[in-house]
Amino acid sequence: MTGEGDRDAGLDAWALATGQILKELLTQQSEVEAALHAVHAEVASPPSTLGAADGVPAVGPLPSDYLTLTWENVDGHAVVSISGELDYNTSPTLESLLEDLRRHGYSHYVVVFAKASFLDSAGLNVLLRHWHTVGGQSGKMQIVTTQISIRKVLDLFGFSDAVHLSLDAALEAADES
Repeated sequence: MTGEGDRDAGLDAWALATGQILKELLTQQSEVEAALHAVHAEVASPPSTLGAADGVPAVGPLPSDYLTLTWENVDGHAVVSISGELDYNTSPTLESLLEDLRRHGYSHYVVVFAKASFLDSAGLNVLLRHWHTVGGQSGKMQIVTTQISIRKVLDLFGFSDAVHLSLDAALEAADES
């Protein structure tokens, strides 16, 4: 019986230790999930109004520094410059800015991939949706990029005729009927 008692005590000690380890892991997992949720909330938060022209939000660097969006009115065209990563976490910010610009009467856009380092399907989806929205309202969207990797992706999805190497070329194309 002593052997069984020692074995049972050993199993009890092992179960207790395993339970404590699992509890610590679950606590750490909860902390990591909370931290990831906080980061995602910061990245996906809508832009704040910073007193830009026409009352449309201007977007500066996000707290994560993954994306910077700026925009300006150039001869009645909303010129939106993208620097950083346009992906699942950051594309809602671009979508919000484009929608705000559309609601404020802009129908011609030039999206400039100034220093964009990454474009994924979520970012591309925002561009495609906006492309169709403004096109259905007699507007136009042109794109400027000199980056081959981004150009290839845009070409695959039918943007070939709207992609230009310079802002001047894009503005000229936007003015054509």
